[in-house]
Amino acid sequence: MTRVVESPRLPQEWNAGVMTRVIKRLEDAIGDGSGGGDITVQEEGVALTTAATTLNFTGNGVTTTGTGATKTIDIPNLTGFRNKLINGNFEIWQRGTTAVTASGAYSADRWVQLWQVSGLSTTRGTFVSGDALFDPTGTNAAATYFVTIAVTAGTNAAHFSYFFQKIEDVKLLAGKTVTVSFWAKAASAATIGVSLQQNFGTGGSGDVNGNGQSQAITTSWTKYTKTFTLNTLNGKTLGPSNTSSTSVFFWLDAGSTYDTLSGTIGQSNKTVSLAQIQLEIGAATDFEVRPLTLETYLCYRYYWRMTPSGSATVNMLGVQRGTVEMDFALMLPVPMRTTPTVVASGASWSTTTFTSNDLGAYDPVAAGYVTSSWTLVTLTIANGRVSDQQALLRFTGSGGGGAFGGAAGRVVEYTMGTTHWAAFDAEL
Repeated sequence: MTRVVESPRLPQEWNAGVMTRVIKRLEDAIGDGSGGGDITVQEEGVALTTAATTLNFTGNGVTTTGTGATKTIDIPNLTGFRNKLINGNFEIWQRGTTAVTASGAYSADRWVQLWQVSGLSTTRGTFVSGDALFDPTGTNAAATYFVTIAVTAGTNAAHFSYFFQKIEDVKLLAGKTVTVSFWAKAASAATIGVSLQQNFGTGGSGDVNGNGQSQAITTSWTKYTKTFTLNTLNGKTLGPSNTSSTSVFFWLDAGSTYDTLSGTIGQSNKTVSLAQIQLEIGAATDFEVRPLTLETYLCYRYYWRMTPSGSATVNMLGVQRGTVEMDFALMLPVPMRTTPTVVASGASWSTTTFTSNDLGAYDPVAAGYVTSSWTLVTLTIANGRVSDQQALLRFTGSGGGGAFGGAAGRVVEYTMGTTHWAAFDAEL
């Protein structure tokens, strides 16, 4: 990639101020975020000549070489989104922060655990003064949270446990050399494994699993890196992009059946903490800290939990479809990966003031809350009706009748109490 951008007039010697302006111009010019390529910077009003300053950006750190009118500058990826993982800093926990022990369950947003007979308990930890990432030195970014995984070892060759994330769209990284970097420490010296998997989507070719690499973890916070080269797409059949993925696995326990995938880490009880996990094209760079709002909205593409804030309630106007159904128009915060599955907390039907995990419907004709003792059966996206960010949420109950037996088309209000929630799940 070669692009010409016009810079402010440059003095004979580079300085911090000029570098800031030049890098800003580069940020505007570079669009793919991959780093690498040439950009020629010339002075305002001066025709491009062979003596113009040329910037080659291929390295991880910013350095300058050369003398006179021509200097070469090595710079890293500048456009953001170097980290292909979401919530690698473990800041977002929509599902809560209590210990997660179930296989197939999520803890921090986008991170899921899987085990066979081996057991995991995943919790959130908080950095404190004295920890390496609480007040880091050099170019390392500070972190607030980490994940701690306590592992109960399996007992035969087919037992395993791992912690992983799926990155949407296998095309994003196919054929690339990538580096996984992470900070880790163990309660006592331990070994984990790291591996990648390519999934080609619904109806696509079978999964391709890369060989795992083992890593010994010490009892102090340390940064580790692992480099992999992913297979190309040659000869593969691809399903829809939003169903394909590249996954990064952190193996915590693995019987001999999984030696190749895990890096032959073996089986043992251990407690390991992980922080600032990054997967990027090329060599490892410092952890990329994106704005928390942006990172949160990236998570919402796959999972969004609608819940009241503090002592407030959530109210939505809808329409009665019959004696057991009500429909409510809903605006999702972002376009989701696919039509989400709706999961709701268990809630009781309320006919008075909402104080906790309650649901209710207000009947404007009778000027009061519906008095039927309903039980919430399902919350669904009605007939798959989701377009971009608009959805139709359907409430289905049982035990209806009585005051709620009015004609279809009646306007109703859905009130969500202070501890009730409804989650929209579109995970890969």
